[in-house]
Amino acid sequence: MELTESKMLTFDCYSTLIDWDSGLFSALMPLVRKGRVTEARAQLLQIFAKHEAAQEEQTPAIPYSQLLSVVYKRLAMELGVAVTDDEANARLLSRSHSLATSVPLQTLHWRRSAQHAVNNAGTK
Repeated sequence: MELTESKMLTFDCYSTLIDWDSGLFSALMPLVRKGRVTEARAQLLQIFAKHEAAQEEQTPAIPYSQLLSVVYKRLAMELGVAVTDDEANARLLSRSHSLATSVPLQTLHWRRSAQHAVNNAGTK
């Protein structure tokens, strides 16, 4: 295959240039403390990823900031931790518990847009 035959080229820098897992786990710590969650870091991140993928499939067009809030609530529900809408909206996006400070939300939106384009581009 020649490079000129491709319609799109993407690069994945997550976990290489951006420590996504540490930023996300840090953002989830208030939920962990509130619910006395016993899941290990890796397991908690897997549960988050499961809910993130399911929500992205259900609502591929919503902004990533809104998706994070929904996923936070889904994760809390699975872990048996009650959270308010305000908590869900603030936890992953606030400056103090921020995924947004380690990974700009626009970058996350581009990641989702690129993934959506790749998924819909066919097999080439």
